[in-house]
Amino acid sequence: MAVTGFSYRQALEHVEDAGDECRDRSEDVWELDLSILTDAGLRVREAPAAAYRPGAAADRLDRSRG
Repeated sequence: MAVTGFSYRQALEHVEDAGDECRDRSEDVWELDLSILTDAGLRVREAPAAAYRPGAAADRLDRSRG
């Protein structure tokens, strides 16, 4: 809000709109070309199964805390 000058209500609406757009985009099947990384010698890990993804970030964070 400090950067954009949004009121609290405007900021809340903006976040809700972004969530809606994310959900809409998540309905599509996406293919990500990571060849620029693999061609540079980096190893790309397999993504978690779709059913596990919503909690994957939180689980990883919990594990990193020890």
